[in-house]
Formats: sequence, C-alpha cells, structure tokens
Amino acid sequence: MSRILTVFVAVSLAVLATAGASPALAASFDCAKAARPHEKLICGTPALSSADEALAAAYKGAAERLSEEARGHLRVGQREWIPYLPAFCSDDGKGRVFKNAKEAAACLLRGYEERIALLNRLPQTIGPFAVVPVQRFRMVNADKSAGGFRPVAVHVIERPFIASPENPTTDFLNGEAAGAVAAAPTEDKASDTRLDVSLSLPRPGIATLTISGETYGHGAAHPISGASFRHLRLDERRALTFDDVFASRPAAGRLKALVAAELRKELGDGLFGDFEDHLEKDVAEPERWTFEADGLSLLFNVYEVAAYVHGPQSVTIPWTAIAADLTPYARTVLIKP
Repeated sequence: MSRILTVFVAVSLAVLATAGASPALAASFDCAKAARPHEKLICGTPALSSADEALAAAYKGAAERLSEEARGHLRVGQREWIPYLPAFCSDDGKGRVFKNAKEAAACLLRGYEERIALLNRLPQTIGPFAVVPVQRFRMVNADKSAGGFRPVAVHVIERPFIASPENPTTDFLNGEAAGAVAAAPTEDKASDTRLDVSLSLPRPGIATLTISGETYGHGAAHPISGASFRHLRLDERRALTFDDVFASRPAAGRLKALVAAELRKELGDGLFGDFEDHLEKDVAEPERWTFEADGLSLLFNVYEVAAYVHGPQSVTIPWTAIAADLTPYARTVLIKP
C-alpha cells in the first residue's frame, strides 16, 4: 500500500464489454434507460462519455498485449471496480447520493484519466520482466460502533504479476508477491486499508518487493502507514537473510551502535526512552533494509522509535563503516563499484 492513497476508481461496463462482460455505461450506454444516479451523471457529462470511449480503447489495447493469465487478472480487477466507481465518488459511500454533481463528475473524470494512463502502460517492463498489476477492491458495511461517519469500510490491494517470461524464477516471484498480500484485512469493518506491493531489481540477482500499507480507522485522527521490504535471491530462489550479508551474528550489535548514534543525532530527546531495548533485533531484520549507493539504509516506521509526529525514520550506514562485517557475497553484489 503506498503511503499516499491513490485510487483508480473509474471503470465502466463498456470496458468490460470488450472482455465478454455485460452492458456498458457512458458512450455505449442507452442514456434513455439510465436509472442509477451515477448513470445519469455520466450521461449528463460529455467529458465522461468521451473518457469512457478512451477507456474502452485503452482496455482493449492492454488486453491484446497480455497473456491469457494476465488478461484474466486484469478482467477481475475491472469487475471489482464497477461498484467501487460510484461508491468512491459518492457522498454516501454506496454510489447512491451525489450531493454535488460537479465535484462527483470531476472525481470520476480523474479516475478515468488515471486508469487510462495505467492501461496504456501495460505491460510494464521491469528488467527482463513484463509486469501487470493485480488489483482488488473490497467494500463491507462499516461497524458503526467504531465511530466515524463512513457507511462502508474500503480495502484496496495491489500486487505485481509477472506475465513473462514464463520460468521457475517468475513462478517464484509471483508466489512471493501473492503471499505478501495473503493476510490483507479485507473483512475489517472499522478501518479503511490499502496494501501495495511493488517490484524492483536493486542489484544484479536480487529482486525486492516493497510492501506499503495504510490503515485509517473510522473515527481516527489520522491514518497509520508503514512499509517493509522482502529481498529475494534469484540465484537460489529464496529470501535474502542476515547471514547472506553479514559474516557473523555479533555484527548486529555493531550495526545497532551505528544506527543508535544516527537516530540520536537526528531525533535527540524525541526518541522513546526504551528504543534501544529492541534495536539489535530490529537492525538484523532484512525487511528494514534497502541497498543504496552510499550504504545500507534501515527504515523504522511510525511509533517504532519515536512518536507519530516525527514520522518514519530512515538511517543510512555507509558501506565503509560496515565493510569489515560484510560477507564476500555482500561485497560483490550489494556494494556498487
């Protein structure tokens, strides 16, 4: 889940008609039969009708460029957007009430434009891989006792699917990406959530899944965001471990001291008094690491070492400061010449 909640909301039945789905909205919809509030809004807004035609063309083009399996993932996402479209842009969260037609139409149009841009990029190329986002939308009736005013709880999930090439490495990566979202809280009735998984190739032979999440409790003052990283060794098709990077366990203690010094330099008295109690364990977790040109960066999410007001903290330890503790593999693969 990216920390900034970006939602692609606009998908019409016209798009799904190209994949064998049911009747269409907007440009191919018989406006004389428009009954639902969002149908009337679309029919009464020429820009939305034009956007619907462009969306249908973009979807058709994307589907033609994808493998059968990838096309199936895309189709499922489209069908889940249909109820999500009016719900997201409505005042009641269910697509029934649009108090300000101008604002609602602008919301729909923004969604169309974002979706068209995404479809036109498919499949995305990441190194040797052709990638398609697998997106799911889930809405459940909200638990009113949780507070807030939202009638529904919304859960959005996105992960990558590698469409090609087809080989054991691709199967491994697709399994890891699917596993990263398997425990997403899609039945939570008291919060809106988003979980995003993205793929990158930060070093030769290493793939990284960046897992970003956001939870916004109904009635809460602010959302809670967080991120972690799953680094994968492609040569052995497994997760990268501490022992792949550091030559001995005592290295964690030395890394802790370096990180603690940087955190104190940055936050001083803003740190929790007990932040060091778990710091040695924390710094040994590859889920916190990213590999930068100048060093090893470690991420601490909100509330882990300091109060919410300080936000997430990232500390970079120069490669030169930890070089003596690195394995030959780490010195060869992680440190860029």
